[in-house]
Amino acid sequence: MGEPEIVQWRPAPSATSLSLLKKLMLSDLRMELDNPNSFVLVKNTSLRSELFLLEDEVGNRTNARFHFRSGQRLIDESLGTARVIAIKEPALQRDKNGHRIILICHLSDIVAGPIYDPRIRIPKRWNFPKGKFSALQWKEKGNESVKSKKYYHAIACYNKALDMAVSPELSKIIRLNRSQARLSIQCHDSAKDDADFVLNMDKVNEKALFRLARGLYAMGRFNDCYSSLEKLCSLHPRNKIAATELDRCRKRVEEVETGGYDYAAMITEASNKIKNKQPPLIDVATYQGPVEIRKCKYGSGIFTTKAVKAGTLLLCEKAFQCIFSVESPKTDVVHDETTKRPGCEVPKSNNCNPEQLKTLVTSTLNKLHRNHRTYLEAFTSLHGGSSYTPVSHPKIGTNDPQPFLLNTFQVENIIGHNNFSHRLLDSDTQFHFHENAQHGPTTTDDENSGVWLFASRFNHSCLPNVSRAFIGDIIILRASTDIPANAELFINYLSVTDPFLERSRAFENGWGFQCECRLCVIDRMVDDTGHRQRKRIKDSLLEDLRSEEQTSLFKVEIALKVLDATYPPAETREGVPRPELAFVMFYIVQALVHSDVFPEKILQFGMQLLHEMGFRFGDIEDGASGFEILEWGIVTPFVVETFWFLREVMKGVGAREEVLACLQEGLKGVYRICVGEETSFEGVYGG
Repeated sequence: MGEPEIVQWRPAPSATSLSLLKKLMLSDLRMELDNPNSFVLVKNTSLRSELFLLEDEVGNRTNARFHFRSGQRLIDESLGTARVIAIKEPALQRDKNGHRIILICHLSDIVAGPIYDPRIRIPKRWNFPKGKFSALQWKEKGNESVKSKKYYHAIACYNKALDMAVSPELSKIIRLNRSQARLSIQCHDSAKDDADFVLNMDKVNEKALFRLARGLYAMGRFNDCYSSLEKLCSLHPRNKIAATELDRCRKRVEEVETGGYDYAAMITEASNKIKNKQPPLIDVATYQGPVEIRKCKYGSGIFTTKAVKAGTLLLCEKAFQCIFSVESPKTDVVHDETTKRPGCEVPKSNNCNPEQLKTLVTSTLNKLHRNHRTYLEAFTSLHGGSSYTPVSHPKIGTNDPQPFLLNTFQVENIIGHNNFSHRLLDSDTQFHFHENAQHGPTTTDDENSGVWLFASRFNHSCLPNVSRAFIGDIIILRASTDIPANAELFINYLSVTDPFLERSRAFENGWGFQCECRLCVIDRMVDDTGHRQRKRIKDSLLEDLRSEEQTSLFKVEIALKVLDATYPPAETREGVPRPELAFVMFYIVQALVHSDVFPEKILQFGMQLLHEMGFRFGDIEDGASGFEILEWGIVTPFVVETFWFLREVMKGVGAREEVLACLQEGLKGVYRICVGEETSFEGVYGG
């Protein structure tokens, strides 16, 4: 089946109650246009993959697939189990094969459910079976559906049971069952509502307390969850599962309060899940360190609340939503950073996968649809969401509930501006460049994408003072240098080694801003011709260094001087780091290490590389103090490897123990900043 053409206009979600809309037949729908103030009511007579056979009440039939206008298929399970579907203000198109496609912009424009949904007026001529079931029988039908894992159908059965006149005791049982079914489909908001309702009737109800705790845990409300579990264990001390959950929740509370994580356990959990081709979702809480959101010239940003040292944990956050590609291995790419993807043009160095982003948008829409009270306000406050204003005067019929509006295009825009691509496990994938000398730095699994609600608020600088790393769906951000109190914190949206012209184009087309960091100010002193010349020289030198044939050191040094001359003079740069030049130097250092000669040249180029990344050291003539970090610079994987090279070279020439200890301390420090933890350090670089 062909794909529909993507329409360019972006209507808002319908803000009118279903009861106030005019019902149309399928034959009344106008092709290629919206049908405002109306809805269609159709039977879902069959479902084969994503193809629905729909029939309206006068017998008109059409094959249709439900799409968002953005091109993403509607995957919420509720459609596949629905007998009747009401579509508010629909539009009709044909795909490339001429098949009719009903396009649906927004999840909130759909009312889908079994035939007894009270919001849907079922035509008599459809002649659905009119079973006269009691509340108890509806409850039993719901229980049967739960056993079959048909949770949406089960919820509808419980709804029907509750609509009938039932005793308080039966109502309590039905709500507990519905709460369990809602938890099974991650509808945590409504599952908590059912548990709260029961607890208002019966404050010591064991199942209600447990289901309330489960909902609170899933929402990340660990203090509230702990209180509920503590009460449950006090009232029902024989409940061993509750006691186990209390211990688990206690760890989450400690993580929230102290930022103390068992990184070894996190790495093991991620590794095992990756090995078993499972999404590496890690069971930890979010820790917010000495940082907060404040107003700034960019709108808002993240600032320190006190002075912090290099390596300080600033944020450890669980993803709001994350999509992984653990099923198929990726080809290695020469790249040294994770990247934050823009919403429009994506530079090739980002290795962006549009299908992955579509999946992320769809899963985010489903999560927001199920739990809008908990998440929608925080999500839509992210950059990219402000251009979509809520409907101020929704049209609501008598006794109709407040319509819930979920704007697909707003969600797409926010994800386009705020999602991160990342590796599954940084400690496994970034290092041992020395084992792959001919190919240079590698990363893998960069098709993983996610949104982190707090981390997304960091603004960009090509000279960042914060480094980020990932363990599964956890993002870890540490200070990469000493930072004073009340200073704004920055991450790099693109690789710090990307050429200036590529960075500028990506910022303008993808995020709509022009970077004003010191590096970009210096780079603007060079015209486009100069930047293109720099790229040609750099690419030629890298090609020589990556080749299997040995390159003359003299020739390399001459080329490096020519490359250096493409920058403004040193007095103009005033010590501004040059990551692009440092990246070339890394290949020189790596080539020298593998040639097993010229240790003094390895030391020379290695220290120069670190200087170009912003590091400052003591006097090299003073022995150990010459390797003591006085000022931290930008930390990347190749910076970590450079420290390792220097340590090994100095060890090979018989350097004093205090010199090696100083290099070891520096290596461990940059490793912690780059990877987010140091638990895995010995496994990578030894003690």
